[in-house]
Amino acid sequence: MFMQRASALVGSLLSFMFASATAAAVDYKIVTADAKGTYYAIGQDLAKFIAPDAGIELEVLPSAATHSAAAIPKLLRCPAE
Repeated sequence: MFMQRASALVGSLLSFMFASATAAAVDYKIVTADAKGTYYAIGQDLAKFIAPDAGIELEVLPSAATHSAAAIPKLLRCPAE
């Protein structure tokens, strides 16, 4: 189950980034799980290794929330914290 979710996350993000690679640099945020978890580490790797080549700035935000709806206010904050 974990590998399916991780593969889906990485595949979706890669597809999106390569599809928009010709556009000007854009800032994006993703909210992952706790900063000690695997999803956060995957997000950090995407921001470090994939996003620069795709011409985007990717900010990875950890979430202490137990469900994804609680992460929405974090994503809407501008400028990025």
